[in-house]
Formats: sequence, structure tokens, C-alpha cells
Amino acid sequence: MNPPTTETLVQKGYLQCHIDESVSPGKYVIDYLGYLAPVKDAHINTRGWVMQERLLAPRALHFGEHQLYWECREKRASETNPDGLEIYGGGAPFKGLAKGPHGVLSWTQLVMAYSKCALSYPSDKLVAFSAIARSYATHLSDEYVAGMWRGRLHNDLLWLVSRITRSDHTRYGTYTAPTWSWASINGTVWIPFESGRIEYRYKVDDYKLEYATEDKMGAIRAGWLRLSGQLQPLKLLRKISNEFASDEENIIWSLVIDNIEYDPHHYIAEQAGGLPLLVVHLDESHVDFGAANERGSLYCMLATHHLFNEIGERCNMWDFLLFQLVDATQGTFRRIGLARTRTGDVDNPYPAGKLIHGPSAQPRLLPCAVYQDGIHSIYVI
Repeated sequence: MNPPTTETLVQKGYLQCHIDESVSPGKYVIDYLGYLAPVKDAHINTRGWVMQERLLAPRALHFGEHQLYWECREKRASETNPDGLEIYGGGAPFKGLAKGPHGVLSWTQLVMAYSKCALSYPSDKLVAFSAIARSYATHLSDEYVAGMWRGRLHNDLLWLVSRITRSDHTRYGTYTAPTWSWASINGTVWIPFESGRIEYRYKVDDYKLEYATEDKMGAIRAGWLRLSGQLQPLKLLRKISNEFASDEENIIWSLVIDNIEYDPHHYIAEQAGGLPLLVVHLDESHVDFGAANERGSLYCMLATHHLFNEIGERCNMWDFLLFQLVDATQGTFRRIGLARTRTGDVDNPYPAGKLIHGPSAQPRLLPCAVYQDGIHSIYVI
């Protein structure tokens, strides 16, 4: 940073550093992320129960290795910066509950942050987040559904597991939530935020949850969700993205539909900057679908179509929910992941053609609760 820029920051009060006599006088630039790291990375703040206690408390005092930090509804500050940092607005992470889109955005950010936290008892997954959910329920004027919101359920169901923070992610051995809820996952999840032109190709018909107590924001014993959309059979093939590595981070998956394989190794460099045509986000790592492929128990349902411009070209992105059959007579499935495929012109949607336009097999023969006019109604548990 050049001196004029530093001078400007000091004049505006962004840098008000209080140091002891052992440090030479002068102007100093503060690394904002590094400044907060001792608080963010403190072991206590990686625990699930601590998050809502910290965010909902009017004031919090943190004992760092080298200094004290404190935060409230107005600012974050420390011994070296008692006036607080004004960068990024200077507010504490839970300064206020916004209504509308801003409230939804902050909610999705909190879910991702919470999903990174650890719990001694998996059954506390929703309980340790319930106070935050209760605060949001009034401001969003919506119905809480297993860590998501009824008015946005068609979008919130498209959560995916992030492999950036950790490659190992599983479902809890203890029941915490239905498979369609992010709360069933022991790992970092990401909920998409609605933006741009999105067309939803499936519908959330109904749901039912059985709660452990009278608190509908607390622990769940069982539940189901009924979805309507275009169901299609598929196979999942495990691949190694790097022949010199074999850990889970180098595992990718291809889809096989009507004996045509859609391989993520293919790229559309000219249209999408070399991004993969297909990305499969599985809910659990270290899984093997060999037996499921043999039984023909894997399916997908077209969920969304995004239309956007990227690198000056029109691109399309399609989201598909991935399911495994549980009971064919009842049309019951469990969620196993989400797939995204990218195309150029919507009129030439390779490799999504079979996914988008449907299989050649008769759709009536596919397992479901109800079939009508090309649409399958299924239960997800």
C-alpha cells in the first residue's frame, strides 16, 4: 500500500492503532483478516453451542493469546485497536436482523459457518442452532423446516457439501434430520442464494416432521418431503482426477444415463473459461455405488435452470438432485447429492440433453408415489 493511501485511511479513522512504548511511532496498516483470526480460529469458537451464544449476546469478550478482543452490536475492537475497525462496515457478525433478501443472505452465511462447527452430541445439531432460527423466524415471516424456510424450500433444498474446507464429510450415525436437510451432514455445507434468472423445474408439494419435543426448531425424530418433477435413472461412476493421487479430494464422478456417460473430464474452455461441464457434489465422501448401480437404484430429478452470461458468452447451468431408492412400492428415496452441468446455448444443451429432455425408457415404469403427465411425485426421507 502506498503512503498516500495509508494516510487517507488514517485520516478517515480506519487505522487507529494503540501500541506500547516499545514500538516505534508511525503509521501501520492492519491486516483485517489476520486481526480477527485469533478470535475466529480460537478453539472455543469452533464449537457448535458457542456460536449462538456468541452471536446473540449483546457483548462478548475474547481472551486471545496476545491481547483482549471485544465485540458488540456496534463494532469489533481490541487492546491495540480500542476504537474498532471500520473495514467492511465494522459491525459485529450479528449486528442486526435484516428483512427480505439481506436477511436471507445472512442466514445462509450463518448456516455455512455453523456447519463448520463441531458438536459432542450429533443430536444437538438443530438444538444448538435453534435460538438463532427463532430470532430469524420473526424477521423473515416464514415457517422453519429442518434448518430451512418453507417459502424458500425449493431453493434451500439445493444445498451442497463444500470440499474446500475439508474433504471428509459424512452423515451422522445418530439421526439428526432427514437426508434432504443440511442438518443431516457432518461437514461444511453451502446454500445457494437466489440471483440472476432461475427457472425451477421441480416442486415442493408437502412435508411432515416428527419432533423430539414441542419445540419445532429443535431436534427431529423423523420426517419426509414430497417432491414433484422429472425423475430419471442413472449410474454414478467413480473416477480419479489425478493419476498420481488417490485421496478423496481427487475423486470425481461421472453420470451414465441411457448408456451415455457424461464425464467431468470434458471442458468447454471457449465458452466457460475451462470450467468442467459436470460437477457431482455427493453428500458423503468415501462411498461406493457399485451395488446400487447393479440394482438400478440411483435416480436424479431436474431441479433448476440458470441462465447467465460468463466471459461474454451466454451459458446455462442445470441443477439435479440425486437420490437412491429406498422403497419402490411407496416411491420413497433418500438424497445422496446434487449435480451441476453447464452448457452453451440452451438449444444445444450437451451434455445435459438426456438429463434435461428425459430418458428414452417409459417414465411410467419408474418408481414413484404418483405419476401424471410426465411428472413423478416421490417421497424423500
